[in-house]
Amino acid sequence: MAFRLAVAGIGAFLVIAGATASAQTAFERTGDKAVTKLVDSLADNLKKYRGALDKDFKRSVVRTPTGEVDVEHYLDDLQEATKTLGDRFDDKYAASAEVADLLKRAAPANTYMREHPTLAGASEWDRFAGDLNRLATAYGASFPPASDAVIRRIGDGELLQSLGSLEKVSKTVSGPLSKAAKGVPELATVVGAGTAGLDSLGEAAKTLRTRVDKGEPATAEARQVQAVAAKLDPVFEHTAMPAAVKTVWQGSRADVEKVMQAFGLASAKPAAARATPAAAPATPAAASATPAAVPATPAAVPATPAAEPATPAAEPATPAAVPETAAAAPETAAAAPASVAR
Repeated sequence: MAFRLAVAGIGAFLVIAGATASAQTAFERTGDKAVTKLVDSLADNLKKYRGALDKDFKRSVVRTPTGEVDVEHYLDDLQEATKTLGDRFDDKYAASAEVADLLKRAAPANTYMREHPTLAGASEWDRFAGDLNRLATAYGASFPPASDAVIRRIGDGELLQSLGSLEKVSKTVSGPLSKAAKGVPELATVVGAGTAGLDSLGEAAKTLRTRVDKGEPATAEARQVQAVAAKLDPVFEHTAMPAAVKTVWQGSRADVEKVMQAFGLASAKPAAARATPAAAPATPAAASATPAAVPATPAAVPATPAAEPATPAAEPATPAAVPETAAAAPETAAAAPASVAR
C-alpha cells in the first residue's frame, strides 16, 4: 500500500513537473559559430547530392500536372540560394530572409525525393535535408517549413548588444525613476522595489552575456532575465508613474523581448493581453440579471438553443469534403517544383 502511494506521488510530481516545463519551453540557442559550420556543411552536402544524381536525370525535365521543371536549372537555383546564405551570414547579420528562401526552395525537392526513395542520390539528399532541418531549428522553424512559418534568428551581435544595454539598466532607468519619485508620495512605495529590481536585472543580463560569450548553455539564465523583468512591469505601470519614465522602461523592455526571442521564450506581453478578455465574461453576467426582472423574456429564450442543434447537424458535410482535398494533395506536392521552373 505504501509502495503504491509512493509511486502515485512520483507520478503526480512528474505531471506537475511536465506542466511546468511546457509552460517554460525554450530551445537551446545555436551560436553564430555553430551556424557558420552548418552553412558550410550545407554547401558541401549539396555538392555531394548533385554528384550522386544520375546524369540523365540531371539533364531531364520533370513533368507535373501543372507544369515542367528543368532539373539542372532547379539545382542551380538551389546551389545559388545556398551560396547567397554563406556570403551574407556573419556576426552582424543573421540572414533570416536568406534562410527562409533556401528552406522554401528546397521543399519541393524534398517532396520529390520522398516520393522516389530509390532514386540515385537519395541518401545524399537525406544528409542535406538533415542539415536543412538543423538550420531551420536554429531559426525557430522546421524543414519543410509551414506556409505561415516565422523564420527568424537573433544573431550573437544583436543579442549581445541588447544584453549590454540591460547591464546598464540600473543607471539608465533608476535615475529617471528616483527623480520622478521625489515629491510624489504615491511612488514612494514602489521606487525602492523598482531600484532593487533594476539592479537585479542588470546582474542577470551580465551573467547571461558571460555564458553567451563562452558559448555555454544559457536557457536558465535567459529565464532569469525574463522573470526579473516581469516583476518590474507593475512598478512602471503605476498610475502615478510619469510617461517619460514609462518610455525609458519600454526601451529596456524591448531589449528583454529580444533576449526572449533569441531563446524561444514566450513574451510576457501577450500573457497580459490575454488577461484583458478575461474581464469580458462580466458583461454576460450582467446581462443575465435582465431576464430576472423581465419574466417574459426567459420564456422565449429556450427557442434559441432549440435551433442550435441544426448547426452541428450540418457540420458533417465539411469532413465529407476533406478526402477530396487530401486526394489532391499529392498533385500539389508534385507540382511544387514548378515554382522554380525557368
